[in-house]
Amino acid sequence: MQKAQKEVEKEGDRPDKKKAAARKQAVGAAAGLIGKVIRMGKVNVPKVVSELLFYMNSHNPFVRNHMGPEAMQRLTELLGASRANRQAIAAANERPQLSNGRSQWKDLMETAVAMSEDPPEGLSPQRMVAFLHAIALHGPVHVRVPMEMVRKQLKIVRGMLCKGFDADGTVTGEVNSGVVANLLLKTANVIMRQAAYQCPREICEFGEKCAVPVLYQYDRRRREGDEANRLVVEFFTLQMCLHHPRGAATTVEGACYGNEAVWTNRLQKLYANLVDATITGKLKNLRTKKDAGGGGGIDIFSLDADSTRLFAALTHQLVSRAEGGSGEGGARFAVTQIAPADATQMSGSGSGDGESAAKRRRLLVSADLNGFLDNVRKGGCADRMEQREAVPWLQILSEMLDKYPSWLASRSDLFSSVFKCVVSALQGCRLVAVKSLLISCCDKLLQIEDLMTDRMAENETGRADYFLPSMLR
Repeated sequence: MQKAQKEVEKEGDRPDKKKAAARKQAVGAAAGLIGKVIRMGKVNVPKVVSELLFYMNSHNPFVRNHMGPEAMQRLTELLGASRANRQAIAAANERPQLSNGRSQWKDLMETAVAMSEDPPEGLSPQRMVAFLHAIALHGPVHVRVPMEMVRKQLKIVRGMLCKGFDADGTVTGEVNSGVVANLLLKTANVIMRQAAYQCPREICEFGEKCAVPVLYQYDRRRREGDEANRLVVEFFTLQMCLHHPRGAATTVEGACYGNEAVWTNRLQKLYANLVDATITGKLKNLRTKKDAGGGGGIDIFSLDADSTRLFAALTHQLVSRAEGGSGEGGARFAVTQIAPADATQMSGSGSGDGESAAKRRRLLVSADLNGFLDNVRKGGCADRMEQREAVPWLQILSEMLDKYPSWLASRSDLFSSVFKCVVSALQGCRLVAVKSLLISCCDKLLQIEDLMTDRMAENETGRADYFLPSMLR
């Protein structure tokens, strides 16, 4: 790299294509050699970091445009290679001759921000996001990140996440996808986790502005455990924890908002595109398979633990708002489906512009208690297929009863509706997988009853006597 730098200084900025190509080749060879040395582990880490930072911050256009991206990639490799490398960078503060008396972690953070705000010509989005992720992941472990730096990082990630979207969340251009989108989501999740206590309001505003672009990355058609879907679920789980700690709905209870009206709209979109569309689409696929298989074995669709936790948080917020009497959020609302449509929806769109039909498909979604319990009641239907369709809804109900007991403990009328629905389904259920979920819900309902101050007409043992015979059959 030093030899390439000397050639640049000697030749100046004369527009000689052959010499420029030769210099670029020299840079590539030097960068490859540094990468090999880094992988071997035989490197003076603080010295290499200082040199690579020099190339990334150079005032020479050629050096910054051609050496800067290569230096950034080598720094990303260096940070991810081993914990010893990261500790060596932190320890360099005690050796001024290696770090010029400056904190190299601070220089790395400032350089990442500078390169993002004014990217060199040869810098690819993937390299930039990978470097940002490495800095955000490892930097706070070794140095305290100032609030101003957190705000800058959030602004950069928000700008990249919202690429191709307008302020209302409408697609207006090319959006991120694939590796770049996954790296952006990883970076956003890391920053949110580490800055949650430091600046919760800023994180909430970040989530409100990025909710639609992030939701755009979710595709229920992918296989279970897909990385992109997992990162989307993690993103919104973190946002729900910050906006609604322990299920809080108002600021008096502890909820946090950047803009409450905007977030309420986002909650409706999330419920429609994650909870309602995912479960409805999966169950529809299972029914299609059953019909095509001539009545063969029926699979059971169940949610993974992370999705169950998020779906329960979303359902609790919308159902409790709908039943709270204020009407805030609305029990029924129309939204545009963002998650990609299934094959049946796509075939009926009649659109040849390559845009998913789901972006234009309006959904009328019911998020009140009665609509939710209608799905739970399927567990007691005579049709075995309908019984199995109750599984994901029962998972959500069980999680809601476990994590948000005060929701029912303070409302005897709601408690009675849920209890009667679960007991009725339990009496008619014959499938072991469904019955185990119903019994779990009954057990949690009895625990909630102990928390209630407003007792219902029946005594405490009467309710247990009512459903225990069903459990023993």
